Amino acid sequence: MKKLFYLISISMLLLQGCSSDSGSNNNTSNAILCKTIKFNESDASNIRNYRTEFTYVGNKFNERKDYYNDVLTSKRVYVYTGNLITEEKKYDENNILVQNKTYTYNGSGQLISILNIDNNNNNVWVGYKSNFVYNQNGTITELSYSGDVNTQNTLDETTTYTLQNNILVSQITIGGTYTTSYSFTYDTKNSPFKNVIGFNNFIANQEHNLLQTIQSDGVNSPIIEDFQYIYNSDGYPTSRLPPCSSCSITEYIY
Repeated sequence: MKKLFYLISISMLLLQGCSSDSGSNNNTSNAILCKTIKFNESDASNIRNYRTEFTYVGNKFNERKDYYNDVLTSKRVYVYTGNLITEEKKYDENNILVQNKTYTYNGSGQLISILNIDNNNNNVWVGYKSNFVYNQNGTITELSYSGDVNTQNTLDETTTYTLQNNILVSQITIGGTYTTSYSFTYDTKNSPFKNVIGFNNFIANQEHNLLQTIQSDGVNSPIIEDFQYIYNSDGYPTSRLPPCSSCSITEYIY
């Protein structure tokens, strides 16, 4: 199933036009860029610390490094074609390539496909592909397929995204025997990644920050998560307060 990504939230890879500023102000040398995000989890036995560090070339993503208890666990390298992110390579802690994502766009800069070639836990390379269709009613349909490195033709899920004023407000995912829906509410402040070139071409709503998600499967009670932020004087979050008692504050460092 689609899962929310803890950080850049939500990783539903979408289109150009999720934001109105598609990188037009992203070549300024003084643009605010998020350099580090960190949080921890704790239980009766230990505390687990997580940290993600970003480096940039100008206002473009260069590398993302993930750490667990201060030990490097993975690295992602980003490749651009012009101002569009066209490739994302993931390496493990031994600097071995374990995943390669290729992003394809149409002539208007809208994301139309993602090809993900992934080395699974059995050291077997598999393939996943998502195709995006831009519907006349303004929604976007994602068709998610799986297969091997050469062919991905098994349809696993279909997701429909609904936007209002170029902001993602809901999605419905149908796969096999399940249907899962999400709705999203945002603040009016600045996302930590607002100024990153190419980011708004494939991540839903990079301009603002999530305030609430509601997840429903039509059977069980909806799962509601609420978020609160502390902002700096420029309107960017420096902390996100925990949505649950076992979660920690998420810190954003610029």
